Amino acid sequence: MNEEQESRKSTKKREGKQGIFLIKGMQVTIPQGGLTIKIDSEGKPQGVLKALHVELDLCPYWFKIGVNHLAMAEDANESVKAAHKSGDSKKKAQSLEAEFTSGMQAIMASAIAIDAFYAAIKERATIDHINELSRSWRRNGTARYKQIAEVIKRAFSLPSDESFHAIRRNIQELMNYRDKAVHPPSGAKKPMFHPELKQPTEWRFITFRFVNAKTLVRFAISLVAQIVRQHEKVEPERLQKYCRSLVKKINPIVNDWEKRYGQLIDHINPN
Repeated sequence: MNEEQESRKSTKKREGKQGIFLIKGMQVTIPQGGLTIKIDSEGKPQGVLKALHVELDLCPYWFKIGVNHLAMAEDANESVKAAHKSGDSKKKAQSLEAEFTSGMQAIMASAIAIDAFYAAIKERATIDHINELSRSWRRNGTARYKQIAEVIKRAFSLPSDESFHAIRRNIQELMNYRDKAVHPPSGAKKPMFHPELKQPTEWRFITFRFVNAKTLVRFAISLVAQIVRQHEKVEPERLQKYCRSLVKKINPIVNDWEKRYGQLIDHINPN
């Protein structure tokens, strides 16, 4: 018996003794062949559960991470302004670093949340020739934002080209910022003017400022929130079920946002 088989055997023993630990919101499914029905000697049916699969949707978790980092970026931004007024160079440097690192992580988390949402709906939606389309995207090197926007369009039947193009432009912007963090250009660049400092500095301190992060995080959350709130119109059932589950997880995030920053869902109308 190899190491992998030993691990499976050990896991199965532990599951048999303790059961599977589940948390609220975790999806549980029975895989093919995981449940068998037998008729006992008295003619009564008996179910034998052999396997369960569990799934944790990462989309709302990444949104929570994004919002948490956005709050830290906002606090740091206030420190930047205070340091500018006081002329404290050390405090300026510390605040700038805190703001851009938190802003960058807020943007990254929101981009990953959109990616997680895309993967979930692509798996559950009924999209004609999706496998052929995916192969074509890989073959042609189609940009990620185009793939995401196209799947959203087909899965949720966007009513107009205007809605589709608006969503695609915003996803493109979000992914561009993500790429600047994941694949940063090397080498020195001309300094950029920082609005709060009133002087030029390194471009990342401007690119990943709180104000930019807020705009991008806001878009990402509002897009997903509006789409999943239309779950009653969605087909097939497995996609509707996913949206129904996600709306319960994302509504508290929307409520927390609106308590801190004001109205969220007012500038995108995909349905």
